[in-house]
Amino acid sequence: MRTAIFGVFLILFTPLCAITPKQVDSLHTVVSSTKDDSIKVLALNKLAFHYIFNNKTKAEELLLQSEKIALAKNLKLGLNEIIYTKGVIHDVAGRKDSAWFYFYKAFKYSQKHKFAVLEIRSLNGLGMNSWNKAKYKDAINYFFKALQLNDNLNKKDQLSPSIFYNNIGLIYQELKLFEKALEYHQKALEIRKKENLVKDIVASLNNIAICYENTKHLRLAVKSYLEGMELAVSSNNYIDYYKIMNNLAGTYNTLKEYDKSIALIEKAIKEEKMAFNNPRSSILAYGALAIAYSKSNKPDKAIQVAEKGLVILKNDSSLRSLADDIYYGLTMSYYLKGDLEKADFYQEKYFEEIRRNFSKDNSLAIAEMEVKYETEKKEQEILISNQKLRSQKIFTAFSLTFVVLLMVVLYLIFQNRDKKQKLKIANQESKVAVLLVEAEQKERARIARDLHDGVSQKLAVIQMHLSMNEDAESMKNANTLLQQTITDVRGISHNLYPPDLDKGLLPALNHLCDQNNFINKNTEFKLSLNGFTDQNGLNKNIEHLVFRIVQEIANNTLKYAQAAVLQLNLNFTNHFLELNISDNGIGFDTSILNTKSGIGLILL
Repeated sequence: MRTAIFGVFLILFTPLCAITPKQVDSLHTVVSSTKDDSIKVLALNKLAFHYIFNNKTKAEELLLQSEKIALAKNLKLGLNEIIYTKGVIHDVAGRKDSAWFYFYKAFKYSQKHKFAVLEIRSLNGLGMNSWNKAKYKDAINYFFKALQLNDNLNKKDQLSPSIFYNNIGLIYQELKLFEKALEYHQKALEIRKKENLVKDIVASLNNIAICYENTKHLRLAVKSYLEGMELAVSSNNYIDYYKIMNNLAGTYNTLKEYDKSIALIEKAIKEEKMAFNNPRSSILAYGALAIAYSKSNKPDKAIQVAEKGLVILKNDSSLRSLADDIYYGLTMSYYLKGDLEKADFYQEKYFEEIRRNFSKDNSLAIAEMEVKYETEKKEQEILISNQKLRSQKIFTAFSLTFVVLLMVVLYLIFQNRDKKQKLKIANQESKVAVLLVEAEQKERARIARDLHDGVSQKLAVIQMHLSMNEDAESMKNANTLLQQTITDVRGISHNLYPPDLDKGLLPALNHLCDQNNFINKNTEFKLSLNGFTDQNGLNKNIEHLVFRIVQEIANNTLKYAQAAVLQLNLNFTNHFLELNISDNGIGFDTSILNTKSGIGLILL
């Protein structure tokens, strides 16, 4: 289990707490000297938010003072911030239900009074609160709503989109959808580098490394972890530095570099306790260390540190989702010690956590939320575009009437041309559909003929031989025919679906060439590649289509071309696949293509 870094999410959303000691003093001065109640309320709110994380009692006192003024003077913006800040106080204190109540109240209040930034912050608070309750569908719904609202703000008023991309990526991590998570973390990292958000860059590098590791790109993960650690040290961000150390140690475990892992984890545990007391990081460290010890054949040490992790779990059940490494380490250690009963017990615990941490329903729901966000975003862009178009038409109608008429004429011309083009495409598609149906029917007829003329007749002869006197010659003939029948059936089966296609297009084409070169001594098959490999990631349907084309042309070449060499060239550049097939045979007259009834080459 790797720990993601997202920081104190509420801090990222507001300048209220990101203030220096000098700014704190200035705010106190404003509170004591200003006669403007709205300014005083805003200053008190900033101070209250600042003190939440180091003096909760003082934060509540300042917030109460601010609330009295805001209620008396009906300062709606100030009241909205106060409600939101109460949600933060309850969230930091671990009172999740109370936090949700105030975040939702702040959201409805900001929605009513059109305080867009506070509405976005409240949605983010609801998202984080739902996430902490493992309500992933609700969480990602809130994050996408916040992202959409943020997109609709003027650039100067927008919050950094990296916050939402980061949170969405973290939800995908929770659901083990790491490729999708990587996509959003990389978006967040790109924005954070442009905005020079150093602490957030460290978090993104760590989260990207986790995704790399879970998609089996281990060396990329190590590189990203090391980059994050270096940046964390240079910015005195030692809390995230220790977290990344634990994660990197886990990666070394996966790479079987256990000595590096043990050294890192022991250092992390020792230094982390000096820096801060964090049960979440500790349980991850104990889990990784237990795995490293067990992999190094030190089961007693592994059990010792794993049991420390179990103590943390017992005291805080909310950390249960981090327990899989602990259970895995205990499983391996007890197997090494020969205690199969305990090994089986912890193995079941391990599998239970793996199953619990992934929900198909949640992943499907999240995919729906993402589609919904993208759709609504496009609809909003279309609406804005239409509004601009209407404004331009109104302006043009009052100033340049003849331009409007010209645009109408041009529109009609283009519309008519578009209809003709669509009709042409429809006719072509209809022709292709008919050809596909004909091809399918002819292919079925060919299979039927192969089975009837080849397999069926040979089986009949075998039956005749077997019904005759069972002399040696008859049995020999029957056996020979049976072998031929088996070969024919295998050939038909391979033509219908060559098994090499399961391995990819390149192995299938190589086998086709080798097979033809072995059987047909008069025609040599050659295959050359330019940029095409098995790693190009072609869609399976495309691979099948390309193979069928090559197979059909190869068969026709052998039948009719009288060629000595057939050359296949596969070129792959800029995500385009080009297939060139040539031979030195007698060729054919292309002018008669559309006069024949075959289904080979057709001009549309």
